[in-house]
Amino acid sequence: MRPGQEQRDLCWGDLELKTNADGLRYAKFSTERQTKTRTGENTKNVRGSKPKMLKNLDNNDRCPATAYLAYKQHRPPEMMADDSPFYLAVNTEVPKAGKKWFKAAPLGVNSLRSIVKNMLAASQVHSDKKLVNHSTRKHLVQKLVDNNIPRNEIVELTGHKNVNSLNNYSAISDKRQ
Repeated sequence: MRPGQEQRDLCWGDLELKTNADGLRYAKFSTERQTKTRTGENTKNVRGSKPKMLKNLDNNDRCPATAYLAYKQHRPPEMMADDSPFYLAVNTEVPKAGKKWFKAAPLGVNSLRSIVKNMLAASQVHSDKKLVNHSTRKHLVQKLVDNNIPRNEIVELTGHKNVNSLNNYSAISDKRQ
């Protein structure tokens, strides 16, 4: 998803927690909203499979299923409806027993756009590259290319409409050179 409006349009009901046949939990997009490349005009222009994030067995702190459950626990009850905004404004008041971490209001579009910038500043990670929200998408494409995943499968995962679109997201690695 692109930062800004696509993220802002994400609703609580668009993401579900599921369990696969092996008993592993995963977060899955149940609904894909309109995007820049999928405007809704062509009903056949949909992903072949819905994106999902599998449980991280190696590090529970980086597990999408665990994060989803923690976020759910700290959301106000009135923001649990399927059409409620997914990203909520942070409650900055002094925490009290039973007080939810988030307000019953959507996170602002400018806050969504600056999430990665703020995380980088707080973590003191230094990079010679300009890292922004969209950098995660580019990183994913590069990792898939580096691991010899077929380009047509990468397009399925990333939601690109055209295989040639991947050229802007990846470069030949030192290892492959």
